[in-house]
Amino acid sequence: PAGLVRFDFDTRDKSSLTAIPLPPQILRFKNLKVLHIEGLLNSIPDEISQLNNLQFLSIPENPDLKELPAGVGDLPNLEVLKWRTCYR
Repeated sequence: PAGLVRFDFDTRDKSSLTAIPLPPQILRFKNLKVLHIEGLLNSIPDEISQLNNLQFLSIPENPDLKELPAGVGDLPNLEVLKWRTCYR
């Protein structure tokens, strides 16, 4: 739904997944406050800065994610950034 405020993706078997970029469809959820994606990402677009209501960004256990885009620094309401066990 367009009013989605929380998106949470986690998998127990991360070895069976192929890392992908953050799907651009996520950017259409302008009310999103919580975004948690574990074990799936290899990149995040700079356009993440369009999620002005985002308060909590959790992207742990994404070993193919090498860097964060500058747009993360432009999120006006971001209070928590959880980024552990990234890099390979």
